[in-house]
Amino acid sequence: MPEETEEKFRCIHCGTRAPSLYKDYGSSVIKLTKCESCGNPVDKYVEYDIVNVMIDLVIMSKEAQRHIIYNTEFKSYWKLIIILMLLETYATWRNESLTTVMVHTICDTIVQNITIGNTTEERIFNNDTLWMSELLGSTLTHYNWSLPATWAGNCWAWLPQGGDETDLFIWEKDFYIQFLSVVFGTIAFWCNGYLISKVGIFPSQNQAPLLTQVKGFALSNMSLVLALPTLVWGAGAAAALPLALQAAYRLVVFYSVFSVVFECHPLQSLAMVLLCSYGKFQTTFHATPVIRTLVP
Repeated sequence: MPEETEEKFRCIHCGTRAPSLYKDYGSSVIKLTKCESCGNPVDKYVEYDIVNVMIDLVIMSKEAQRHIIYNTEFKSYWKLIIILMLLETYATWRNESLTTVMVHTICDTIVQNITIGNTTEERIFNNDTLWMSELLGSTLTHYNWSLPATWAGNCWAWLPQGGDETDLFIWEKDFYIQFLSVVFGTIAFWCNGYLISKVGIFPSQNQAPLLTQVKGFALSNMSLVLALPTLVWGAGAAAALPLALQAAYRLVVFYSVFSVVFECHPLQSLAMVLLCSYGKFQTTFHATPVIRTLVP
C-alpha cells in the first residue's frame, strides 16, 4: 500500500500522521488506534455523534477541526463554500456586513478629502455615513486619511444603482455583481494563503496542499452564520454588536484553523489570517467596478 495512503490520517491531539483510526474486529466492535507520538487515541471522534463534533467545532476545538479536515471524507466542502458565499453576498448587498461598513467608511472619507464625481455622489455618500457615527455621536468626516486616488475612482461601483429602495429585488443585477466580487475575493484569500505557505515567509511544519487549505477555509468560514442575527435585526446602531462579535469570532476561528492546517507559530498564523483577509478585501473592492463595467 502506498505511503500516502497508509498515513493519510492525523492524530487530533498532536497532528502526527497515523496509518489508521481504529481496528475493526467485526460485530460492531472496534478498538481505537493509539498515536505513536503522544499515546492518545488518534481520533476519539470516531465514536462520537456528529452533533457532539459540531458543538466542539463551534467552541473552536482544534481536535474537532483536525478530525473534519484530515480524518473524514469531507467532500461537500465546495457546496458549503457556495452557500456561505451567497450568505456573505446577501449581507453585503443589504449593506449589513463588515465589508460594506469598511467600504462606506473609506468612500465617505475619500469624498471628504478627494473631490470625485458630481454633487449627487457626494450627497449620497454623506447621507449614507456609517451607523458607527450614531454610536460615537459625531460623523466620520473629520478624519484626514491619505488614500490613493485610485480608491476614489472605484467608490462609484458601491453606490446604489437606482430603483425603489422599498423593493430589495429591484437590484437583482447588483446582487449577481456582488456575488462575483465575493467569489474573486474568496479565490484571492485561498491563493494568498497558499503562496505565503509555499514561499516560506512564515515557516510551517506542515506543507498543506491547496485542497487542504480550501477545506480549512470552508470549515472556518462557517462563522459567517453569525451574520444571520444582523440580517434579522437590520442595519444601524442595533447591528453594531452583532457585527463586532461576528468579526471577532471569525478572526479567532480562522486563526485556530490556520494553526491546525499550517502548524506554525501562533503569531505567524495570526499574520497570515490578517494578510489573507486584507487581500480578500482589496480584491473584492477593486473587482466590483471592473465587473460592473463589463456587465451590460
